[in-house]
Amino acid sequence: MEKLGASALSDAELLAILIGSGSVKEDAVTLMKRLLADCHPVLANATILAVCHNHPSNSVKPSKKDDQLTEHIKKGCDIMRILFLDHVIITDGNYYSYHEEGRC
Repeated sequence: MEKLGASALSDAELLAILIGSGSVKEDAVTLMKRLLADCHPVLANATILAVCHNHPSNSVKPSKKDDQLTEHIKKGCDIMRILFLDHVIITDGNYYSYHEEGRC
């Protein structure tokens, strides 16, 4: 089961840590869209956003859906004037950071 999280921050404080998990049929893209839609009031006051999700397969390689999700979140953050800090994929003992790879 994929799990995900998002941290929304303002210049001075952590506004929210959002966590969600889905069923076997829901992937991180679906979950993240639902989670971010539900927290619109929090994001209205945010200046920084970082998101993460796990890959139960233990592969840190981003999927095409991961890449598309990252691009959609970045575009949304640009519109809302929020710094999209990173999208991190977590596995057991490893991770992939879009920011560290220069893709965010």
